[in-house]
Amino acid sequence: MSAVMSSRRRNLFVILIIFGDLICCLGQTSNSGTVLRVLQNKAGLGKFAEMVSRAGLTDLFNSNGQFTVFAPNNTAFIDIPYEKRAIIENWPDQSVEIRRFVKCHTLINTMLTTGSMTDNKVYQSMGTNGERIFINRRQRTSSFSNTYFGPTVYFANGAEISEEQKDLVAGNGVVHGLARMDIISSIQMAYGYLANPDDSNIRTNEFYDLISRYLQDGYYSTLSILSNRDKKVTLFVPNNKAMEKIPASKLSFLQQNPRKLDEVLKAHIIPDRVIFTSYANHNEGFSSQLRRLVRFRRPYGDKVYVNSEGVDAAIVQGNITVYNGVVHVVDQLLGYVYSSVRETILRDSTQFDQYLNKAQPDTRDALVQASGVNVFVPIGEAFTKLQGVPGVNLAGDLAQVDKMIRIHILKSYQDIEISAIVGGYESRQYRQTMYDGFNATIYNDRNESWVQAGYVKARVVRPDLKATNGKVHLIDSVLGFPYLDLPMLICDDLWLLRTYDYIRSVGMKNYLTDNRFTARRCYFELYGYPPGYDYTSNSYNNNYGNSNYGNTNNNNYPSNNYGNNYQQTTYNPYNQQANSLNPSSQSSQYDMGSCNGCRFTFFVPNSTAIDYFQRTNIGIKIMRDTQRFQYLFKRLLFEGQNIALEKLSNTNHNFIAKTGESIRILKSMDRDVKIQFAGVTANVISMDIGATNGLMHIIDRLLYVPEDLTRDVSGGADVRYNLVALVTMAIFSIFVTRYRRS
Repeated sequence: MSAVMSSRRRNLFVILIIFGDLICCLGQTSNSGTVLRVLQNKAGLGKFAEMVSRAGLTDLFNSNGQFTVFAPNNTAFIDIPYEKRAIIENWPDQSVEIRRFVKCHTLINTMLTTGSMTDNKVYQSMGTNGERIFINRRQRTSSFSNTYFGPTVYFANGAEISEEQKDLVAGNGVVHGLARMDIISSIQMAYGYLANPDDSNIRTNEFYDLISRYLQDGYYSTLSILSNRDKKVTLFVPNNKAMEKIPASKLSFLQQNPRKLDEVLKAHIIPDRVIFTSYANHNEGFSSQLRRLVRFRRPYGDKVYVNSEGVDAAIVQGNITVYNGVVHVVDQLLGYVYSSVRETILRDSTQFDQYLNKAQPDTRDALVQASGVNVFVPIGEAFTKLQGVPGVNLAGDLAQVDKMIRIHILKSYQDIEISAIVGGYESRQYRQTMYDGFNATIYNDRNESWVQAGYVKARVVRPDLKATNGKVHLIDSVLGFPYLDLPMLICDDLWLLRTYDYIRSVGMKNYLTDNRFTARRCYFELYGYPPGYDYTSNSYNNNYGNSNYGNTNNNNYPSNNYGNNYQQTTYNPYNQQANSLNPSSQSSQYDMGSCNGCRFTFFVPNSTAIDYFQRTNIGIKIMRDTQRFQYLFKRLLFEGQNIALEKLSNTNHNFIAKTGESIRILKSMDRDVKIQFAGVTANVISMDIGATNGLMHIIDRLLYVPEDLTRDVSGGADVRYNLVALVTMAIFSIFVTRYRRS
C-alpha cells in the first residue's frame, strides 16, 4: 500500500510540475513584453524592428494599448529588387517616409489574431492617410480536384502570413510576419489610380480615356463601383501596350458603342471581392460584374494569367492595393474579341501561319468557316525543337506540312474549353483531329494543361483564346513530330528525373539513345538538379500519378537557380565504393552499348515508384547490384515493338520484354490500362508519349518478385521462364484460333 501511495505522490508531483510549466509558458506567451520586444527577439523579424527604431516609434510600440503589427520578415526585405531596397535603406531616420512605412503595417486598438480573421475583411491602418489592409483567409484546395488540403493560410494585402511567425502575442498586441514586402496601399480609388498611378512606370491612361466616355454617355453605375469608398473591387487594367495592339477600326467601333463598352468594362471587374494573385488557386474562377467567371491560371513559374469573356491575358504587374481594392495590370483588353482564328494565328505564331499557306485548300478552309473552329497553334520555339530531327522536312515536304496542320485542327463540333477541365490525367478529354485516326487528348497535370496527339505531348501555353469564329490554344511543341529520343524524353519530365538518373547509372542510356542525330542535352546535366532534389538522401517529394498535386505557390519548378553543378551531384544513393550505383565506378562494366536504328517501347516507372522500391527489402538489395537492377528496367523494355496503348483493343495482350519474359498488358477501358508480370501489377498513369526512337508509357511501380534476388541475370534473360512464356503464348494462340472457327 505504501508503495502504491508513494507512486501516486510521485505522479501527482510530476503533474503539478508540468501544470506549473504550462502556466509559466502561457504567461510568457500572453505577456512576453511588448510588440517591439517580440519583433526584436523573434528570429527573422529584426529588419522591421530596426525600422521601428529608425522611425522613432519605439515608445509607441512599447506603450500600453493594443496593436496588430504585420511585419515583413527579413527574407521579404532581401527579396525586393536592390534599387527599391536601397531607397528604403536610405530614408532618413524619423522621416515622413519611414514613419509612414511602419504605421501602414500597423493596426491600432485592435488585437487581430489569425483565429479572429475573416476572409475579405478590410481594416484601416495607422497610416497618416488611412491606408488600408485587406485580410484574406482560405484553406488551400487541390488545383484540379477542388478538394481541401493543408493548413488554413492568411494574407494581408496579398502577402502571406508566415506559418512560423504568426500570432506572436505580446502584452500590448500581436505580431504577424509577412512573406512579402510591398503591402502599402494607395490612398486613391481604383478609378483614380488609372488616371494617375502612384508608380510612374505604369501606363494605363489609354484605358482610362476609353472608359471615361461613360461620363458622356450616361453609364455611371459601373464606374461608381470603381470610385466608391464603401465598395470592394478587383480591377484588371490593360496597359497602353495592350491598347495599342487593337486595330484602329476595332477600337473606333468600341468607342462608338457604349453598350458594348459597358460589357467590356464589366469583364475587367470582380465586384465585392479583393482577389490577390497569391490568394487565387490555379483555374479558379470568380464572378465578374457580368456574373460570369473570371479565371486565374497559375502554371509553374512566376506568371499568372487571367481569362475573362474568352480573352486570356498575362498579369504583368499585379497586386497593387488601392483604397477600395486591388488593381492588376494586364497585357490584353479583356472581354473584347475582334480577331478571327486566322488573324489570331497570324498575330501569335507567324511560322504556323506560313505553313498554313502551304497546306491543302480544304485544310486552310477549315480555319475560315463561320464558327466552331478549334485549333492548337505551336508557338515559334516549338518549330525550333524540330531542327535536326531525322525525317522531319517541313520546309520541302508538302505532305508532312498538311499532316502537321491537320493534326492541330479539331473536327467540327469537337469544341473544347481547356480552362474548365477539372481533374488530372484521369479526367482527360478526347477530341478528334482532322488527321484521320489521330485523337487529341487534353488534360491537366501539375498546374499545367497539356494536349497530346500524334505521340507528342505539348504544354498549353495560352488556352481558350476566343476568336470571332472559334478558339485558339497556343502550345509549345509541334504535334505529330517527336523531337527527343527516349533518354532525353525521360529527362525532360521533372517527375522522371530520379528514373533518368538510374537508367544512366545502370548503363542503359547509350542503348536507348537515338544516334541518328544529336538530341537536346538533358537540362539537369547542363545546369544541375532542381531545388528539393536531394541526391544524397533519396528524398524528393513528388506525387506524379497521385491525387495530391496542390502546390499553388510561386516557388514552383522550373527555376533557373538550380545551384548545383551536375558533376558534383552525380547520384549515388548508397555512397559505397562497391556494389553501388555510382556511374563512375560500375556502370561501364554493365553498359549495354548502343543500338543502331533500334525502336523501343519503354514502360518508365516514375520517381515515386523508384522511391517506394528503394524502401523495400528487395529494393535495397537489388539496387546494390547494378546488373540485377538493370534487369528490372529491361523487363519494362520492348525492343523492336511499337506498343501504342490507345490503339490496343480492350482485352489482355502479351508481349515479350527485353529479358525474354512474357509481360501482360491489361486494358479494360481507355482510362484503365495496367501492365503485369507474375501477378505483380503496375498502373499506366500516362501513355503513348513519343520519342524519335520509340514510345514511352509512365507507370507507378516497378515489376519485381522475390525470385529476382536469385535468378540468373548474367545472360540477360531467364531461359526457363522464357520457354514457359513461349509455350503459354502458343497454347493461347491455338485456343483463340479454335474459338474463332467455332
